[in-house]
Amino acid sequence: MNHVLIVEDREADRKLLRMRLERDGYRVTAARDGLEALVAARSDRPDAIVSDVLMPKMDGFALCRAWMLDAELRTIPFIFYSATLARAEDEQFAMRLGAVRYLIKPLEAEAFLRELRTVLQEWAGHAASASAAPLDDITAHALHKSALAQAIQDKIAQLEAANRELQESEARFRSIIETAHDAFILVGAHGELLDTNSATSGLSGYSREQLLKKTLRDLEAVETDEEITRSIAEVVAAGHGRFEGTWRHKDGRLLNIEISTTYMGKDRGGYFFAFIHNITERKRAEAELRRLNWALRALGQSNSALVHAGTEKELFQTCCDAIANTEVYPLAWIGLAIDDPAHSIEVAAVAGESIGYAQGFARSWADTPNGSGPTGTAIRIGVTQVTNNLAESAAYLPWIERARAHGLASSISLPIRTDGAAMGALVIYSRELDAFGPPEVELFEELAADIGYGIASRRTLTAYETGLVQREQATHQLRAAFESLIAVLAATVERRDPYTAGHQRRVAELSSAIAHALGLEPARIEGLHFAATIHDIGKIYVPAEILARPGKLQTIEFEMIKSHAQVGFEIVKDVEFPWQVADMIRQHHERLDGSGYPQGLKGDQILLESRILAVADTVEAMSSHRPYRPGLGLDTALAEIRQEAGTKLDLQVVDACERVFRERGFAFSKA
Repeated sequence: MNHVLIVEDREADRKLLRMRLERDGYRVTAARDGLEALVAARSDRPDAIVSDVLMPKMDGFALCRAWMLDAELRTIPFIFYSATLARAEDEQFAMRLGAVRYLIKPLEAEAFLRELRTVLQEWAGHAASASAAPLDDITAHALHKSALAQAIQDKIAQLEAANRELQESEARFRSIIETAHDAFILVGAHGELLDTNSATSGLSGYSREQLLKKTLRDLEAVETDEEITRSIAEVVAAGHGRFEGTWRHKDGRLLNIEISTTYMGKDRGGYFFAFIHNITERKRAEAELRRLNWALRALGQSNSALVHAGTEKELFQTCCDAIANTEVYPLAWIGLAIDDPAHSIEVAAVAGESIGYAQGFARSWADTPNGSGPTGTAIRIGVTQVTNNLAESAAYLPWIERARAHGLASSISLPIRTDGAAMGALVIYSRELDAFGPPEVELFEELAADIGYGIASRRTLTAYETGLVQREQATHQLRAAFESLIAVLAATVERRDPYTAGHQRRVAELSSAIAHALGLEPARIEGLHFAATIHDIGKIYVPAEILARPGKLQTIEFEMIKSHAQVGFEIVKDVEFPWQVADMIRQHHERLDGSGYPQGLKGDQILLESRILAVADTVEAMSSHRPYRPGLGLDTALAEIRQEAGTKLDLQVVDACERVFRERGFAFSKA
């Protein structure tokens, strides 16, 4: 591999020339002026030098003189590559100094590389004779310029240390790029990939060599040429930009990405530096949370219907109305199983914009082709049927065209049970694919169970017709819905971070025990328990790879984790809890001396519940295993909170925590 030293004071031209040579297989060293070039050449001898003319400190002509004065360096071919006017006397002067070529910028890449290859081939056969050739008049005269030579030597000594520092800095920069979690690409003016890092190969599935043969359009997945052109124009106009897109992996997977790019080198045709962050997991979590919010809203409105409905028909209709009153569920209906020879299904209630889909055809729950759809199957075997892609479901084949005409993409059919048997089904449709994940299934199964319970209550217990009993039933159902919400939210966080699975539950256990020891009233303890169960819900927005990182976190990564307290507050602030759950979550990392986050609250500005949470969270975290260290044990954890008692942590809470463990025998549950 030939080694070429390039000397160019303009950074953009220097980088462009380096990329051009490296892509053609050359090893490249770069310098910004003649003095740096001499230092670099003597420490790492090149096979050829390509130099500009106009440069600070030492220009190209002075460099060529010094080059030819050095017995070692003058055996290396010297090529001028300059944007100065092509005057015949300049080229003649350069050739008399000892240069072998005087090339004028701009020169097409292939023409430039062809000239360089020719020089190296010719020089390989004439290097020996060139080293012994007599100096011409100008070079001989330069021998007498000892002052210039001495100045060069002095400057070289000064620059050697600076050059080493520069090389170390460049190595560090390259190391940062190569070890970055985000992909890095350098893109030419026509979308060609000029350079990448190893993370780009991981994101795309292609090797670096394969990527350098591709363009950005080969990797963009669903964006049109017009969209890509518009994005490029915006970046060129502003000089930088940040936008989201879709990236196609080599195996065909579509990944959501965020691109941060900077445009440079406009006068040389332009190129882009871009960092690409994989946000697929974040988008998936956002979509899951959005679907969960839709389901929770439908569940809340349906529970209200269960409380206030006077008859079965009213109960069925108000539940369907509540579900279809959301933008994502265009159709909901309830069917009752009829014990006739055809095993018919009677539509008891229906609601939604796509109501036409549910009209005009007979339904059955018999074990026949007509009864083998999701709803008939749910009634017949008593098991929920989830179809997250109607277009690809064989069970929906008889109804697929009808579903497509009404914009339906996925569905869930839930058996409604009374006295242990399925007496009908609740059926819900969504316009989105994959709309019914495990959290949504759990919530809607609870709703179907509540509907069945409501029917059984109205049919068998006349006492439930009184207002008092109805209010008690409503309270029970709403509490069950609340508990399901809390469990689902907690499970959503822990599925993303298996190393801390159970952390929130154990913190809730200890928080409740401390509150009991402090003599808090039951209702207040219940609110604290709910808040503790989801106090880390904000971590749903922290990338999973950061949560499970075994080593030391970078500052920006730790700041992302610290944001979970505020994010948790934002997620639950609009939920109408009977307690200050959102504020408890936001304040659980505040400290009495103001050193906590996110608000830097002090003393009594912090809720007592949050002060209890802070102690319980510290004890559980220190005594449990984490990916970056083994568990430190209970004694160490208690010693830590004792040390911070009265300064960072509430003294009475710390005292109560110690009593809970040492006097009351508290222990974290294993499940």
